[in-house]
Order: sequence, then structure tokens, then C-alpha cells
Amino acid sequence: MQSNNNILSGQKLAERIMNVVLILFCFIGFIIGYLMEQLSISVVLPPWPMYRRHPLSWQKCEKKHDE
Repeated sequence: MQSNNNILSGQKLAERIMNVVLILFCFIGFIIGYLMEQLSISVVLPPWPMYRRHPLSWQKCEKKHDE
């Protein structure tokens, strides 16, 4: 049971680091985008499920025929 607790605490730490890094870079990107007056730097969206409800359907690759 001890190793399971270590795994869960590691996942919790990884999620916390991910959230801190995401918020930090969003804040930095917004400030830099505002100062440089570029909206492309200011807008940062993580892949939230509400924005991924209707994923794109990609076409299958066609095999090339060597003749």
C-alpha cells in the first residue's frame, strides 16, 4: 500500500506543478502580449474538454502506388 501512496503523491505534485506553470506562463504571455500589442501572444487556451466536444475528422492517408 505504501507504493500506491507514493504514486498518488507524485501525481498530485505533477498536477500542481502543471497548474502553476500554466498560470505563470499565461500571466507572462498576457503581460508580454499587452506590452507588444500582439493578441497572438496574449491568448492562451489549454485543451479544455468544453472546447474539444467536436474534434476534427482527419482524412485517411492514401497509399502511394509506384508504377
